[in-house]
Amino acid sequence: MLFRELAHAWDASRLGDKGFRRISMTESEALQAYALLFPKKTLTVRKALSKIADDVATSYEVLLDMAGERPALLLASESSASNASNWSLSDALDIRESIMDGECPFLPLSIQMSEIEARLLWASVLGERTPFTKLQYMHTLNGQMEPKTILGSKSFLTDEEIISALHRDTNLLFNPKHWYEKPTAALRKRIYTSWSKHKSVGLEDFNGALYQEIPTGAITLEYDEEENVIIERSGSVITDVAYPKHPQLILKDRLSAYAETHDDEIAWQDDTIVGITCEERENHTLPRSWPLLSYGKWWVCACQNIVPIRV
Repeated sequence: MLFRELAHAWDASRLGDKGFRRISMTESEALQAYALLFPKKTLTVRKALSKIADDVATSYEVLLDMAGERPALLLASESSASNASNWSLSDALDIRESIMDGECPFLPLSIQMSEIEARLLWASVLGERTPFTKLQYMHTLNGQMEPKTILGSKSFLTDEEIISALHRDTNLLFNPKHWYEKPTAALRKRIYTSWSKHKSVGLEDFNGALYQEIPTGAITLEYDEEENVIIERSGSVITDVAYPKHPQLILKDRLSAYAETHDDEIAWQDDTIVGITCEERENHTLPRSWPLLSYGKWWVCACQNIVPIRV
């Protein structure tokens, strides 16, 4: 694959194409393209423009003023009258490394590539934000893999390892639907959905419209290999467990199974969400008809919740 092919796909995204269009690439080419698109090492604008200012015999301040918010576009404009290169992706990486080391004069380099190629090269050198995400890029490498599978794999594989797996063996990736095949992959903190009266996130569709209040405390996860169970705690309270041999169990049944053999405090589900004190009640518009519970709290029902909570 030639560098100019990658540059044209990148530029199409920059100009408005959604995501990153799929290009046929080998594993090594996909890794090289990733290194160009999402570089780990970049130059600051000041360092790059200072070096180029010396090459073209002008002041850094003049270049900075001309560059505006997108200095890569200014530097690329010097290549506007040049033909496209025949660089491979490996060639482009070598040239990028030479620029990083200050060993590649600006003007001689500019005439060796087209403006579109120069836009990508300088954006890579300066670390400008790519017009598509890493996930969008990796999804184009294997259109049969669901984005959720790739995203789930990022917790225990590097991006480079994911790219290799997409080309060699997709069984190395983590499919969230088959979490029980890789129990330790489930040792990741859940992303709690924020919910308030101002927007609906369809919570009634899950767990039979039951809700679980997450106690305050540090969230920890552990895998008990002897009992083959994954345990989630908030502080000292059990908020979830998972049994790899019984992946079909819903939350209520998972907690019940755990409670049969353990005495830990458990955050059971309920059809109410949160209690508020008398003082807190004054800060919210609650119906006066709601009963005061014996220990001085009102229960705010799920369908009438007025304060943001985590569920």
